[in-house]
Amino acid sequence: MRSFFTPERIILILFGFLFGVVGDLFANWLVESNRLVIYGFFFLLAGVAILALRQELKPKHIETRVEAITLQSPLARYDNARKGLIVFVSYYKPVKIPPAERLSRETYLAAAKALDYETLQLEHSNLQPAIEAVITHASRLEHCWLISTVGRNGQEAGTHPYVDVLAHYLQEARQMKCQFHKGLEYAIPLDVDSEITLQTRNKINQIFQEAEKLGLHSEDMVADFTGGFRSMTLGLILACLPRNRDIQFAGTHYDANGNPGEDLFPILFNFEPKIQENP
Repeated sequence: MRSFFTPERIILILFGFLFGVVGDLFANWLVESNRLVIYGFFFLLAGVAILALRQELKPKHIETRVEAITLQSPLARYDNARKGLIVFVSYYKPVKIPPAERLSRETYLAAAKALDYETLQLEHSNLQPAIEAVITHASRLEHCWLISTVGRNGQEAGTHPYVDVLAHYLQEARQMKCQFHKGLEYAIPLDVDSEITLQTRNKINQIFQEAEKLGLHSEDMVADFTGGFRSMTLGLILACLPRNRDIQFAGTHYDANGNPGEDLFPILFNFEPKIQENP
């Protein structure tokens, strides 16, 4: 059950009381012959205040307006491109390379450190959705934040070793001119799920604050949660609940059995909660 004495209602009650006291003093100050006029005026104001209070006390609920935009065509991508982008970097896996042609984990890690994206064949790996997320906004993109993961106590593990080679590939092979924000300061330590969720939310909020200092407002930004895992996804979505913080993920077409196709296209979600009165 909701408490009647919420901060908003307490403020309204105090305001009404103070308004009555001040009004009475003001009326006494006026000439005696004008008293009835003044009292009538303040009775009118009291009526307006009561109506406003009744409106405030009406039962309300929150409805969320959601708009989904499929960024599949070049025109849709151009019209909805953003200046700022937040992307999760997944742990590298060669998903479209035949098993017989795959290399060892150590070889892939060495290639990442050497910025050798040709050996990694990034477009045939699970980093392809991150690549697609970035180039979707190429026409306007100025700043891109790459969010990775590290082991506990800042150990070099998780997805952090693949951030530099991904940025190098996007700059050299895909001719991206935006500034990439990356490094350990944008890495989420791998720990229990609850802490990962909270740290991700805090990191996303921090990035939006950084973006403001760079001249990018919330409506200039979009956060992609295709990569990462459930705890990071939840943290990102919680951080993007405020108005004008849009999110996106890589969509695809499915067959009759629910199997995903190979074509990828980001889907942008714009949502805004609104308070509505109960009927």
